[in-house]
Order: sequence, then C-alpha cells, then structure tokens
Amino acid sequence: MKVFTKNSAQKLAEVIREKYSGKIDVAMVLGSGLGGFSEKLNVLCEIPYSQTKLLPNTTVVGHAGKFVIGKLQNKVVLLMCGRFHLYEGHSALTCTILIRMLQYLDVKNLILTTSCGAINKKINPGEIMVINDHMNLTGTSPLIELSRQENKNKFISMLSPYDEEFIQKFNEIAKQNKIKINNGTFLQVLGPQYETCAEIEAYRTMGADTVSMSTAIETIMANYLNIRVLGLCCITNRTGKGAGVPTHREVLENANKIIQTFSILVSDFIKNLK
Repeated sequence: MKVFTKNSAQKLAEVIREKYSGKIDVAMVLGSGLGGFSEKLNVLCEIPYSQTKLLPNTTVVGHAGKFVIGKLQNKVVLLMCGRFHLYEGHSALTCTILIRMLQYLDVKNLILTTSCGAINKKINPGEIMVINDHMNLTGTSPLIELSRQENKNKFISMLSPYDEEFIQKFNEIAKQNKIKINNGTFLQVLGPQYETCAEIEAYRTMGADTVSMSTAIETIMANYLNIRVLGLCCITNRTGKGAGVPTHREVLENANKIIQTFSILVSDFIKNLK
C-alpha cells in the first residue's frame, strides 16, 4: 500500500499544472455513477489517475479514475472522477489526498458529491439533498495521520463544515428552477457492507437523513485547509426495513437518472460563483 506524505499532494498538483497552468475556480469530486457530468464541460484536458503514478487504482465500478479540467459557465472546473474509500483498505489520509492537492492548486471552492441511501422516509430516490451537517461514524479522521506526520495535533472546529452561503445559494437556484431538493444531515459509515435494519433505525434516531461510505472525511480535510465546501447527496436508494436488498447496480442506475437535474443545478451554482 502506498504511503502518502505532504510532498505527494504537492507532486500531484505539479502534474496537474504541467497540463493546465491557469486559475481553477472550483473543484468537484464526483460520486458513484455521476461521471456523466464531465460531458457538460468544454474539456481542456484529461489526466488518468494512473498516469500520475502517484495515486492508487480506483477499484469501484462507476469511478472512472481521472481528472477532467474544462470550462463551464465561463468558469474553469476541475473534476475528480472517482475517489478512494476506507473500505478499499486505504487510510483516511490517502482517501483525502485529492483534497490536500487542492491547496497547492490554490483552489478555494469545492463541491463534494456522493450517491446516498435515504434514511429519512420523506426523501426519495432520484432526489438531491444539500448537506447541512454530517456525522462521521467511520471511527477515523485524516487529521490523525497528518498530526503524526507533522508532529502537531490538528484541532479544528467543525461547527459549520458546509459553507452556509453556498447552501443558501444552491437552495435559491433550485427554487428558481422549480426543482424540489432536500436539506439535511449526512452520515458516513465505513462499509463496504450495507447497513443492517437496526443500524438504520439507530441512525434515524440520531438525526441522520442520508448515508454513504464517503465524503465526511473529505469535508474534514477541506475544513482544515480552509476550502469552502458544498455537499450534495444524490439519493439512489432507500435503506432499512422494507427497502429491499440494496445493490451497487441500483446505485449506479439511479445516479444516472439524477444527472439531468443535477447538471442543471450545479451548472447554475458554478455560474454564480464569485
């Protein structure tokens, strides 16, 4: 397993700069099945993760494993098509290396997306939820390993992990487009197994509205780096008792159905970025 250091993220940024040296207005991490959003961009360049020789392989279906840099609404967007997960055997610091890279590219705005299961019974597959807050139930943090590497504890506030101005703007855009969206609390678990009925009921009692196996630890790293975050859940399945047997295929199929609505809202949000 590769061990990543501060220099790894810096070298990764240098690989990006060799292909594109201009300003990047916003970066996005695309969750399972959302890679089709890259077709909305006027592509300037693509860089497979494997070409960098600095990243592990993406092993999850629906994660293309490449960077795409392109223009959208007169903004330059860096797409990270595919992420790394704790359940793949990676450390939390490895899972957030793409976020650490952004500091060396001077990227200040980040959109994190994830395909989620709905815990809240009022939220349905095919809908989008803006993340107002999250719970990290993975039992780890990328700042643990970072603290060890730099010999300094990384105590940061997480009282407002998702940018309030971004949340307000995204809700306004949805209202203008007459598209129903939800707002709520997201929960990250370790995986790779899906949750039991008892676990879902416990999470519901705790106040979680959606659940997936990524994103919260990326938000932690972004907050540490003072990068503004918009978090979006694309609801791909129901969870818990009576929801049916969850499959990754179902996640991918429903994610593809969300792409049109997702693209409209995210494109307008990017257009309004300052």
